[in-house]
Amino acid sequence: MGKSGNAGGLADAARRLEEALTRFDELVAAVKRAPLGSRKQIERAARTMQEAADNQEVCAGALGELAQALAHGREQNQHSADALTARAAEIQARANEHDALSAGLRAIAERATALNKQVQDLGANAGDAAAVRTKIGDIKSALDAIVADSDELRRKANEAELSDIAREADTLHQTVASARRKLSEVAPS
Repeated sequence: MGKSGNAGGLADAARRLEEALTRFDELVAAVKRAPLGSRKQIERAARTMQEAADNQEVCAGALGELAQALAHGREQNQHSADALTARAAEIQARANEHDALSAGLRAIAERATALNKQVQDLGANAGDAAAVRTKIGDIKSALDAIVADSDELRRKANEAELSDIAREADTLHQTVASARRKLSEVAPS
């Protein structure tokens, strides 16, 4: 997982605060153990105490920098979370669109399979030529509808830039159109 753009600023601010706090603790400890037996020792302790007080301001500044870095990190995190939420919605919408077109393709393929069965069953009615001609006319009409529906589904898939569905719809379209042509050659209208 990569570092965010704020990671360096946050780490630097935390490091500066840690250094300032460590230095403050060292100065406080030095003031507490400083001997106060002479004027020189008292003055040295007072200087160390002033340095500790000055360092306390450095700590406050470092705390402010850290707070700013944290606020920036929080904003950056929220921005990323918002972008992720928006992308999740986009992915879900595309999945729904893909599922709907895929279901449409399956329905058209099922119709084609059912017609294929009807074509195979034509031989059972071979004795009744009028019934066979009527059935062939019905099958041709149904094949024409499947060709048109698969072409429409391919167009929609292309518009939606869903290439896998468009490719499958095109294959179905070509297969059914070929079967329609062959049926017309065998049993012209």
